[in-house]
Amino acid sequence: MAKISVAQLGRIVGASAQTVNKALCEMGFLSGVPGNYTITEIGRKFSVREFSIEERHLENTIKWDREVAGLVRITIQRMEAKKKTSQNTLR
Repeated sequence: MAKISVAQLGRIVGASAQTVNKALCEMGFLSGVPGNYTITEIGRKFSVREFSIEERHLENTIKWDREVAGLVRITIQRMEAKKKTSQNTLR
């Protein structure tokens, strides 16, 4: 099964890579903060960490099963609904 980057997942679901990472954290697949994410035990079932050398620097990228896109889309929708609800409560 081919793995894809967070940016590619974002293109599939119509969201930024940052939003996809937030959704993956919300889902329990990632933990941490931007630039320093760790794959959780659950996330390991759907991902792999790839390493490459770019301009003499070691780069690492987390690649995800394409099938995660559906779960990410639903999670983003829930996050947006929750945000709207909390904004309406503050008015």
